[in-house]
Amino acid sequence: LSAMGSWLLLAITNHITQNIASIPFLWLAPLTLYLLTFILCFESDGWYRRSIFLGRLLVIVAAQLGLRSRPQLGLVWIGLQTIALAVAIGIHWSPRPALLLTPPYLGFQVFAFATVYLFARERAARTSLMASHAELVRLQNQLSERSRLEERLRIAQELHDALGHHLTAMSLSLE
Repeated sequence: LSAMGSWLLLAITNHITQNIASIPFLWLAPLTLYLLTFILCFESDGWYRRSIFLGRLLVIVAAQLGLRSRPQLGLVWIGLQTIALAVAIGIHWSPRPALLLTPPYLGFQVFAFATVYLFARERAARTSLMASHAELVRLQNQLSERSRLEERLRIAQELHDALGHHLTAMSLSLE
């Protein structure tokens, strides 16, 4: 768990320094935030309670899996981390609390995973629909322009034919 914070600090600092406009000492912002949370969490026992944050962390990981993995892989991951949680609770306390606490954690994780996965699918479908709609509008404008040009061409042909008939009739009547 402590390695996760360090990893996030490195990843965010790396992202900020490479992908965001270079501002001097911008890398100090995530480092300051990291150190401040570290001090607040471990300064006294009242700030950080592992029992509260561990379950939330598992739900957050499950929700992130909904964005970044296939459903089968995500559910296998959730199953494995729930088994690891049950083993950790069983070792720390006893098997009975592990059996009582594991199903709710599993339920929340699956709910978070399914919700985020469905939101991601809906967002992808909505993006695809917007692209299809833009293509449809473009094709509709092309069709409108084409029909306008065809109508102009038809009118020009009718005028040409009518003028040609009149000129031919005038030419014949002059002879």
